[in-house]
Formats: sequence, C-alpha cells, structure tokens
Amino acid sequence: MAAVFVGAIVWTWWRTGGDVVPSRDEGAQAVPLLGMVAAAAIALGIARLLPPRLPTLVPRLKDRSRAVTEVAVLLLCAAAFPLTALIPGPPEDYVLWKVVLLVLVPAGYLAWRRRRRGPSVEILRPQHRFPV
Repeated sequence: MAAVFVGAIVWTWWRTGGDVVPSRDEGAQAVPLLGMVAAAAIALGIARLLPPRLPTLVPRLKDRSRAVTEVAVLLLCAAAFPLTALIPGPPEDYVLWKVVLLVLVPAGYLAWRRRRRGPSVEILRPQHRFPV
C-alpha cells in the first residue's frame, strides 16, 4: 500500500514539476508538493502519538426521527453548494457562500435544534480520562 502512495507522489511530482494547485477556487496559488507531503507526514506523526487502544465512544440515538431530519438538512446543505456555485456572481462571493452554506448554516441549525429539544444523539463517554 505504501508503494501506491509513494507512486502517486512521484507521479504528481513528475506531471506537475513540483508545484500543485490544492484548490479549484479562483485565484488559488500553486504550492510546493513537498510542503504538502511534509504537512501530511507531520499530521500522521502526531496521530501516531495517540495511544493505540483508546476506549470506544458509543453513540446512542435518543430520537431517530430528529436524527434523520438533522442528517437530511446536512445532506441538503452539501448538495446545495455545488448547485448554487453554478449561479454567476463575483468570485469573492463564492468563498463567502462556501463558508455560509457549509459551515454557518449547519452549525446554526444544529445549535438551534439542540437548544430547542436537546441532543438527538448521546455519546456515552468512558469513565477514565486520556492521560496527558
């Protein structure tokens, strides 16, 4: 499996000359491929610092119909973004709309639902804490 990852990095390096554009947003700047690989390697190294056997968090559904409604709203936000991105407008509005539709609307909706009726999912946490 590691050969596939290394092969993909080498292929990308060969095809792009070392610089890649990490976003399809207008005005996105090319960044060095090695910088992206280094950031991913650092993130993997930090993840390896976690203990290998953390206790499993067990989610329990309190109200199935509310949870289904919440998931449907999140899916609608995710589906609405590419559809509304096709509407012509200035490029700076595109990034703002992305933040509003993919972050603020779902966060606001879930906060409103939680305040109004409480959480629809309860996560049973383990009794002992992670040693810091």
